[in-house]
Amino acid sequence: MKMKFPLVSIVIASHNGRDLLKNCLNSIQLVQYPKQKLEIIVVDNCSQDDSVAYIKHNYPRVKIIKNDVNNYCRANNLGIKKSKGTYVAFLNNDTKVDKSWLVELLRVIEGDRRIGAAGSKLLYPDGRIQNAGHYELPNFYWGERGAHQKKRFYNKTQEVFSLCGAAVLYRRRCFEEVGLFDEDFVMYNEDVDMCFRISQKKWKVIFVPRSIVYHKFHGSGSHELSRYYIERNRLLFIAKHFPEKLSMSLLGNKYFTAEHDIKQTGMIYSFLGDIALKLITQHSLPDVRVVFNDVIKELRRISNLDNDTLVKKISSIHGELELLTVQISQHKDVLEQKERQVRDNNLQLQALAQQLTTRQQELTTAAGQLTQKDQDISSLQAQLQAL
Repeated sequence: MKMKFPLVSIVIASHNGRDLLKNCLNSIQLVQYPKQKLEIIVVDNCSQDDSVAYIKHNYPRVKIIKNDVNNYCRANNLGIKKSKGTYVAFLNNDTKVDKSWLVELLRVIEGDRRIGAAGSKLLYPDGRIQNAGHYELPNFYWGERGAHQKKRFYNKTQEVFSLCGAAVLYRRRCFEEVGLFDEDFVMYNEDVDMCFRISQKKWKVIFVPRSIVYHKFHGSGSHELSRYYIERNRLLFIAKHFPEKLSMSLLGNKYFTAEHDIKQTGMIYSFLGDIALKLITQHSLPDVRVVFNDVIKELRRISNLDNDTLVKKISSIHGELELLTVQISQHKDVLEQKERQVRDNNLQLQALAQQLTTRQQELTTAAGQLTQKDQDISSLQAQLQAL
């Protein structure tokens, strides 16, 4: 069957990604697909480097959209609204695509009208698998299928729970039915939310292993930033889709507690308003009241846990300080003993130095006497020779 070549829009959100975009855009130019059937859009998220000027100068075919806030989800939505393709592909700016990346995705998605999204096999630069889709973990966490395994594994085209947003192709008609990305997520876990909504509408989410994309991974964001948003957005996801489980899921992996990191203690309160707003916009007010009352009760328990943890840590620190005090006292005693030994040694050295001085004086006197005797002997020898 001869393959059709529908118009595909490729959307790349970028924030200060000038150094990353070169590899990404160059690899897209080498893709085995008719160039006239590709629409490449870069949505700039308030970059402070010269990304926009760089793209205009080096990639004149690339369309540029300027976002007014640094919001990855909003950037994706702007790209969707401005795109014209039957399909919309999303790539992170720290990716590098294989030549057949797009063809392999289209080969699968074109074969079934109920496929809403098709995702690539993401590889680390060294060839190990980074992501082959997502799988569910307890308490609303999600793991990366195949992570750190060899490239030859996970080679079956199949339905998965979710696809990594770093390299995924969506059917435009799916967006029209399901809606766009949830901009409240800003970044991270927005792909899980999108795939969940797609599945809820009976669309298929398919992993395509023959579509290969290399991903630098956190090339444009720090680990700490990603961890924060993953934990925050996990709670937004629960508030949005499973509000009755929100209170019992607040603790999670204890990321926002003193047990994990004292610096993170209480940080959950910084986005409590976002959670409340998500509840209000997604659910009825009576249900929101019940959920939020349970959330407040659980927050009190978490606060108690933080207090207990801090008390234990303070007690532990006091114990360590007492031990250090004892050790310092012991070291001080040893130091004083050493100082006394040094003083005694100095006195002995001074006595020895005095003795040495006396011996040197005696040696000088003896040398003088010896010289005098030599002179006397010479005089006697001269008298003997005269006799």
